[in-house]
Amino acid sequence: MSSKLFFDPMTLFRVAPLVTASFSVCFSWDQQFFLQNFLHPTTRSKIDGILPAYFDTFFRTGLPRILVLFTTSTALGIANAVTGKPNTSRFYVAGAVLSAAHYLFVPWVMYPIRAIVHDENDGRSSEDLEKWLGVHTIRTLLVDVPAWACFFLAILGAVRAV
Repeated sequence: MSSKLFFDPMTLFRVAPLVTASFSVCFSWDQQFFLQNFLHPTTRSKIDGILPAYFDTFFRTGLPRILVLFTTSTALGIANAVTGKPNTSRFYVAGAVLSAAHYLFVPWVMYPIRAIVHDENDGRSSEDLEKWLGVHTIRTLLVDVPAWACFFLAILGAVRAV
């Protein structure tokens, strides 16, 4: 009896980039959801005092997740593109490129992050958070969500073809 009857490792391999991209998009949306609450008029003036310490912890714990998720999505996308059928490979390549493109936004997010963590605006860190959230939203919509969509399209053909 074949082990593929219960579990097909190739199917898991084909779906894995979508799984990691799904985690990435969920993490991005969660960041947006939770951090934008600090910018609400009722909380904005109160948060400036604790935002640097909060964001330092937030960033230090979140960065490893970001690095693992986007690097894994990129690597799995490339691996699937190389081993997949031509009709799905193009979607895996596109998903991998878009996942890697997440890192292209580093020059636009590193300065607001540093400004928040080091309170460079003298108690007005919420202004820097607003800048970071703006870039974060653009990045999520331009590269993270499209990467997810490409991996989704890839598995539509790949899983059927396995």
